[in-house]
Amino acid sequence: MKGNKKKYHINLSFSNATLPPFKDILVIGNNCPQGKFGIAKSFNLLLPDEFELIETNINDKIDGLLINKKLLAKIDIEKLIAILEKNVFPYILPGEIIKVDMDLKVVFESIELEG
Repeated sequence: MKGNKKKYHINLSFSNATLPPFKDILVIGNNCPQGKFGIAKSFNLLLPDEFELIETNINDKIDGLLINKKLLAKIDIEKLIAILEKNVFPYILPGEIIKVDMDLKVVFESIELEG
């Protein structure tokens, strides 16, 4: 065995990391180890006053939402929660933290001007 040589096969890749690791919405499941307040405080230290913690009582799986305030300036919170409730919340398990990217585009169908 003295003559055996070690060989390593390594695959390596890397990319830029961004903070925070999400841009729009973080869904915080019940019983998540970090807790909604711990997560919110951490993000407030990284990016002060950029995200809002929404405490929810929607169902027994969701504890809270961390939402980018720029997104909240464009869409009403009730409409946003209704979208998430229909399309995201059914797939969340207790204890999970899920990032949601939302590409929001505001479109005006008909604009009339006088003059």
